[in-house]
Amino acid sequence: EGIYPAMVTGKIAAEVAAEAISSEDFSKNFLSKYDKLWKNTTVGEDFEAGEELHNIWKALPFSPQETMSWFVPMFMEIMGGIYDWSQPHGRRVRQIASKIKSYMPMALPFIMKYVLPLVANIFEEDLDKMMDPQKLMSVIPKVLDLIPKKKKLRRSDT
Repeated sequence: EGIYPAMVTGKIAAEVAAEAISSEDFSKNFLSKYDKLWKNTTVGEDFEAGEELHNIWKALPFSPQETMSWFVPMFMEIMGGIYDWSQPHGRRVRQIASKIKSYMPMALPFIMKYVLPLVANIFEEDLDKMMDPQKLMSVIPKVLDLIPKKKKLRRSDT
C-alpha cells in the first residue's frame, strides 16, 4: 500500500532488471533474485503479517453491526483522548480506561479472533504458546477491575 513500498520494490526491480540486461540473463532463476531481495526489506517484513492485517481490515468495515458499533468510538476515545489537553492527563487516562472497559465485551471476541493472530505473527510465536485465550479472557476483566472508578478528590479537584 502506498508510495514507500512502491519506491523500495521499484528500486530493487530496476536494479535486478539492469543486472539482467548487462549479464543477458533473463532466466526465471536469475529474475527470482528480485523476489528474494524485496522480501528482505521492511516492505517484505510488513507483508509477512499481510494475511492477519487483511483479516482485521476485512472484518471491520464489512461487519458494521458487530464491530463498528464499538471500534470507531473506542478508537476515537483512545486517539482523541491522548491529545485532549482540556483536563489533567491522569484524569483523562482514567476516563479513557473506563470507556475502553465498557467496550471490552464487544471488543474481546474481535481481539481474540483477529488481533491475537497478528500479534503472534509479529512476535513469531505460536498463539497457543504466547497466551492461552481462555486465560486471557479471564485475566483481562480482572485487570480492568483494578482500574479505579473514581480518583480520590484532591483539593484542586473540588
